[in-house]
Amino acid sequence: MSDPTIAYRQVQWLFVGLLCLSMFGCRKDEDVSPDLGQGNGQQSVVGIEDFDGNHYGTVVIGNQKWMTSNLRTSRYSNGDPILYLPIPSQWAADVSGAWSYYNGDAAYNDTYGKFYNWFAVTDPRNVCPTGWRVPTDADWKELEMQLGLTQTLAGTYGWRGNTANIGGQLKYVEVWQSPNAGATNSSGFMALPGGYKSVDGSFVGFGTEGFWWSATEHDPSLAWIRILSYQQEGTGRYQYLKQHGLYVRCVKN
Repeated sequence: MSDPTIAYRQVQWLFVGLLCLSMFGCRKDEDVSPDLGQGNGQQSVVGIEDFDGNHYGTVVIGNQKWMTSNLRTSRYSNGDPILYLPIPSQWAADVSGAWSYYNGDAAYNDTYGKFYNWFAVTDPRNVCPTGWRVPTDADWKELEMQLGLTQTLAGTYGWRGNTANIGGQLKYVEVWQSPNAGATNSSGFMALPGGYKSVDGSFVGFGTEGFWWSATEHDPSLAWIRILSYQQEGTGRYQYLKQHGLYVRCVKN
C-alpha cells in the first residue's frame, strides 16, 4: 500500500487544466469552463455547490451526469448537520447517519472527500446537493454498460468488465499504486484510490482501492457498492455492511 502522505501530495496537481477529448458518450456540459483532469473525458469546473459551499465539476457519460469528485459536505441538502464521528466505537454503533475524514485528517478532504456510512447516504434529507442523488445500483450498472459492460455481466456479483476495461476507463491515471491496471480515465470520471473506513474505525486500501456507495439495499445489514482496484481493469459489485465508511459520487436527477 502506498504512503498516504505521498499520494496526497501527488494529487495536488489534479486540478491543473488539461485539454481533453470526448469519447464513450462523454460530452461537455453547457456551463463548462476549461476542461480539467488527465484523460479523455471533459468536465465542467464548477456549477454544482453543496450546502457547505463546496463546488464540484461534472461529466456527462451517456444519459447520465456525474460529479467528477467525491462528496465533501458535512450537511444534508436542507442544511441539517450530518454527525461527525471520529471515535471508532461511536462509528461502529451509529445507525442515524455519520461522516469521517480519512485517518481523521481534514487535509484529505479537498481531494478525496469524506467517508459516509449508509445511513447518511439514504437519509431522506439527501446527502447530495439539491437536484442530485446518491446513485442506485441500477445507476452504477447504467454507467458501466455505457462504457461497454454487457447487461448480463452488469447484474453479476464480484469483479466484472476486465475485458472491456470498465474500471480502467473510470480510474485517474496518476496517484494509484502501480500497476493501476488499465487506467486511462477516458470517461472523465476521475476515480481516486481513497480506500474505505472499516466498521471498527480502521482505514483500509488507501492508494490501492476506491469504494463507493449505492443507495440500494441488499438486506437489512448490507448494501450494494462499487470498488475499483489498482490490480483490476474491471469494477467490483459487492455487498458491504452499512456501518462501513465509503465515498459518495452523486448523479443528477
